[in-house]
Amino acid sequence: MVNDPKDKLNPNRGAMDSDLEEEELGGTMSFLEHLEELRERMIRALVAFAIAAAVCFMFSNELIKILLKPIPQEYQELSIAQQLTNVTIMAEQLEAMRASPQSATEVVQNIIQSASPSLAVSHRGGARVMATHPIESLIAQLKVSLIAGLFLAFPVIFYQAWMFIAPGLYKRERRAVLPLILSAWVCFIGGGIFAYFIVYGFALAFFATMTPEGVVNMWSLKEYLNFTTHFLLAFCIIFQEPVVITLLARIGLVTSDALRKFRPYAIVLMFSLGAIITPPDPISQTMCSIPLCLLYELSIQIVRVIERKQEISG
Repeated sequence: MVNDPKDKLNPNRGAMDSDLEEEELGGTMSFLEHLEELRERMIRALVAFAIAAAVCFMFSNELIKILLKPIPQEYQELSIAQQLTNVTIMAEQLEAMRASPQSATEVVQNIIQSASPSLAVSHRGGARVMATHPIESLIAQLKVSLIAGLFLAFPVIFYQAWMFIAPGLYKRERRAVLPLILSAWVCFIGGGIFAYFIVYGFALAFFATMTPEGVVNMWSLKEYLNFTTHFLLAFCIIFQEPVVITLLARIGLVTSDALRKFRPYAIVLMFSLGAIITPPDPISQTMCSIPLCLLYELSIQIVRVIERKQEISG
């Protein structure tokens, strides 16, 4: 090993480099100090989560209404005009009964036949949610409050986790990791919003229309919320595609050229994944698969930008 002549001129260079490295890392801590720091950060994160969940519990009924909104309606309420029409028909039939030799049974049958067009509603293609257990509604409120509280408190939880991890990272690592984590959170929220407003309504309508004649859709509140949570979570996860590909590119496992060559197989894979996580109808599958293909193209462009920056930096 060849010694650097500068080391002979400056014997304190090694100590200075060590001090600079320690300063860049934010200093050093003992094992017990790390545990104490971790405990403090976890307590703060849990307190923030508890407060957020309590606030969300106050609005749990409104949150459940939002989750129930995509359900296709089964029973149509009669309008005021229809109700007045039925009352008028009944009054006319009763008035005619006085001057008619018809029996009471015949008059009732005439009233039913006359009002039946206004009373006709379609029972197919819709659904209703019901609670099948005395405490099912309370459990549903608690579950929705906890999930919503986690989303609401995420900025605080993320901040506490970041403040614990950041001192152990170099500045260049902090600059790379922070945007990646924020991008993952944005994609996570975006996937849930896309699923709720674009795909979920079509999925529920498809399931409701598959009900045979004579069968009424009465879904359990607990099972519906579980299905909704899993459905939205699946979209939140698959929308992490650009983040995962970017991470693989940063560590050198994929390149933009390799991604372009793999594009035909990726398209088939996206449509297969869309067929798995959505109902077996072409509309829902297409609405899920096309965004995945667009995210794949976006990932290629992001990887290309990363490669250019690496070439410039040397």
